[in-house]
Amino acid sequence: MYKPGYSRGVLLSVICTALLITLGCGGGEKNKESEETAHAGNESTSHGGHAPVSTHKSKKETIKGKRIGGQIRQDTTLSLQESPYILTRDLEILPDVKLAIEPGVVVKVAAYSGIIVRGNFHAIGEKDKPIKFTSLKKGSKWDGIQLKDESFDYDSEDLIEGFGCIIKYCEIENAVIGISCEKTSPVLSNNIIKNGEEGIKCYNEASPLITKNLIKDNLNGIVCIDFSSPEIKYNTVIGDEGKGIVCVNHSSPLIEYNTVFGAGSTWWSGIMCQNGAAPKIRHNNIYSNGGQNIKQVQKPGEESLAINAKNNWWGTDDEKIIANTIYDKNDRDNLGEVNYLPFVKTKIKDANHL
Repeated sequence: MYKPGYSRGVLLSVICTALLITLGCGGGEKNKESEETAHAGNESTSHGGHAPVSTHKSKKETIKGKRIGGQIRQDTTLSLQESPYILTRDLEILPDVKLAIEPGVVVKVAAYSGIIVRGNFHAIGEKDKPIKFTSLKKGSKWDGIQLKDESFDYDSEDLIEGFGCIIKYCEIENAVIGISCEKTSPVLSNNIIKNGEEGIKCYNEASPLITKNLIKDNLNGIVCIDFSSPEIKYNTVIGDEGKGIVCVNHSSPLIEYNTVFGAGSTWWSGIMCQNGAAPKIRHNNIYSNGGQNIKQVQKPGEESLAINAKNNWWGTDDEKIIANTIYDKNDRDNLGEVNYLPFVKTKIKDANHL
């Protein structure tokens, strides 16, 4: 339509120019589609396929793998054939549902995401083909494997064919808490758990079997709180900053045939007990923990109980040296006494994860 103030010649020129631009670009919808494709070029699809590849050069790292997340509502297996898996949000196993993971599978987990188990969880690797759980990006921490109250207790001495939650021959690294157990009794066996804030955490009356694991370079190796009573047997707990095993708030774990070793660091305590904790500590190698092999702690209003720690090896057969590595009633009157006599004079061969 002609508008006052423009000559007809100028108007025709503007119209022609607009037509040429439209023909050259191929249409607005096509441009929009190309732009969306370019943005998707650095991600894989949620069903494990490959997203369109952008020709635009990007400095972002391309992460390959099948993307998973959300709720699992039916029995599911993560197969080695489709590994690695990329977990970009929480993966939740609903009650009465089983998630099984095949040996050799790799699961990479984004920061602030984790695996929440309210049903049955079988992560059973092999000695030479472990399952690996790690952070998606270098330097980040993920939320670990969380076994909730609703998850299935393990109900058999058979660590392969039994029913219930079991994590065996897995490598778990860079997690805030590698494995947490809330009022449940899974089997945690033959795993390597490293480079996290807490290796294993038991709380709210949890009673897992924790056996034959190598737990190293975590701020705290194993944490037992709030009336939890795990069996901690045949593990190696190593670190240089923090604590090997923490027993707090009326927890009463059985701690036997383990090695708790701190490489001599003054920032590392072997076993710490606080507020009504009553662990049974026997037949362990507990040594070179510069911040005390066993340390009793009490805050105002808390209870400090006597600890049975007989028949352990303390890295020496000198009773005075052993006494100096234990912080208890002999150091502060309001602390419970650690009963370490008699003690073993030589290293206990079988007290480790091997």
